[in-house]
Amino acid sequence: MNNTLSKNQKILKMIKVALEGLPIGLGAQIGIPSARWCLRVVRNFRTRLISKNLALKIKVACENSDINEFVVCYDLLVSPLTLGDLMCCVMLARYAALHEKRTRFVFIEGEVKHDSAEVFSDKVLFNKNFGSMRLTATTLLDKSTSEVQSMSWNDFQKSIGTEFVKQGSTFIAMEEFVRHRVSIYNHTFNILNFLLSFKSISFVDKFLLDYDELSKLTGVFQPEYSYVTLGARYSLLWAKERNLEIETLKVICNYVFKKHPNHKVMIVSDEIGCDYFRENTRNMDFDLVFSKDYSSTYLGDGALILGSTFYFQFLGGGIGIIPMFSNIPYEITCPLVHESMWSTRRLMSWQSLTQIYNDSAKLDISKNQ
Repeated sequence: MNNTLSKNQKILKMIKVALEGLPIGLGAQIGIPSARWCLRVVRNFRTRLISKNLALKIKVACENSDINEFVVCYDLLVSPLTLGDLMCCVMLARYAALHEKRTRFVFIEGEVKHDSAEVFSDKVLFNKNFGSMRLTATTLLDKSTSEVQSMSWNDFQKSIGTEFVKQGSTFIAMEEFVRHRVSIYNHTFNILNFLLSFKSISFVDKFLLDYDELSKLTGVFQPEYSYVTLGARYSLLWAKERNLEIETLKVICNYVFKKHPNHKVMIVSDEIGCDYFRENTRNMDFDLVFSKDYSSTYLGDGALILGSTFYFQFLGGGIGIIPMFSNIPYEITCPLVHESMWSTRRLMSWQSLTQIYNDSAKLDISKNQ
């Protein structure tokens, strides 16, 4: 797989060099942008095709009465230590559980993705982050129908075909990917898009997250005042380009306060992010509050988001996946990575008119007004 990737990169580089050699700047001004657009269209088509085929297999398994156990694996060797990516896989397990399947969510640990190993080289930091991931899975999945496990790859291999998989009654989501240790997290969002498009409104409503459920699971309750939530990322560990700059925060706050007068704005971030934004907004004339004054967990922050009137996010991190799997009104502007747009104006098949997603790295508030 690495060799194939290397060959593709070489081919793309050769095409770029050839286009740059065209006269009077035609390559740089027209050729390269056109080639990038074509490549994106092809990739999007291929991604949607793969996701639809995988979704159909999962749909058949969930509707098969002979299958009573559904397994979702999160292999740390090929999956990042990020809560947003994890959340999509947990929601896939939630989907299966709603079909009355006994569900196992398995973390395969012991080996870590190379870039995660660099970022979380400190063992204390790694354990804290992985602990948050396990807590998220165990909290959200119903203990009466689901089980969260951790095991090594060797133990997982031994378990397949023995007590783990009983006479064909167990279905492992994307089994070929799992057996060859190929990532599945980058497909789960698109798969859920197709799966939910086949379902009734009542099923989708039951599947989506809401405030009552998350507040009950986490013990985090909305404040008594009216508020909107603003996802704000600040991290020095990785992907600094997705951090929210203070000047941009000012622009967003002006927009949100005009749209929702008589509301406070709650900044939703982790501990480091809340401390950073609190310190750097002291002189601003905004009525800001911070999620970490009410919640200490990812899903607790999710409860605060779903208890708010409206959610806004520009760039940022994985917390945005929670409002996306809900009915809360929101505006999110962030470039897509693994996800594919469902249609021209919708990212999700269940997306409502009060939910706006812009696939862009540029903030253009005027288009939403």
